[in-house]
Parts: sequence; structure tokens; C-alpha cells
Amino acid sequence: MHRFVEFGDEDSDDGDNRRHKIYRDMRFPLDELNDTEIYDRYRFDKAGICLIVEIVREDVEFATNRSRAISVEMQVLATLNYLAGNGLQINVGDTFGLHQTSMSRSIARVTAALARRIGEFVGFPTDGEEINRIKQQYFDRFHLPG
Repeated sequence: MHRFVEFGDEDSDDGDNRRHKIYRDMRFPLDELNDTEIYDRYRFDKAGICLIVEIVREDVEFATNRSRAISVEMQVLATLNYLAGNGLQINVGDTFGLHQTSMSRSIARVTAALARRIGEFVGFPTDGEEINRIKQQYFDRFHLPG
């Protein structure tokens, strides 16, 4: 899958002082990486990333492709890449051809969508007996009181 993103050309000198659009070829990163490289960059395997995309699609997808809307896949990949490393939004955005403000919005949209569904994937014990059993397992494994 290829996608082109618009960028302003600040070096243009045609007298009208307008920024002209240039297009950067954006390839879908998962198509070009092996399994190890995918995990190193995103901390999930390809199947996990595809699952996350489907989980957040309804909340993150733009209703239209107007103004070159960022795909759900690119928003998820950019967010996971940002969360997996210790980079800055502007640097991760450069990697994906996204402006820092677009990165910020994508991160906010994807993380909010995931947070709304946390109960589907994360559970905490509510029974006192189960809590004590887990504390004991934690102590047995790590030798730290729970």
C-alpha cells in the first residue's frame, strides 16, 4: 500500500510567497519489515498490531478521506512506535511523514480508544481469596511482599 503526504516546500522562490505542495511516498511499514523488526519497533507482532487496528478502528477512523486523512493503520503504528521508544513526537512523526500536531492527535485518539476498552482485556481480582493467592504467587516468584 502506498500513500502520499503533502509537505510545503519552503525553498520555493517564485515570487508569490506561498508554500508549494510536494508529495512524499509513504509505504505501509509492516509490508517492508520482517517479524523481528516489527516487534523491535512496535513491541507487538503483526497479528497483535492488526488486532489493535480493528479494536480502535471505529473510534479512530475518519469519516472521510478529505484532506488526506491519516489511516487507522498509520495512526496505530505511529502511536505504538512512539509508546515503544523514548522518542519525541516530532521525531516519530518525521519517520511516518506526520507533523507533530498530527502525531499528538493520533496518539490521543488511539490511546483514548484503547482506554475505553481496557475492561475487555485487563481484569483485576475482586475476591479476597483470589487476591491473597495472587499475592502469594507474586511473593514466591519475586520474593517481594504484595
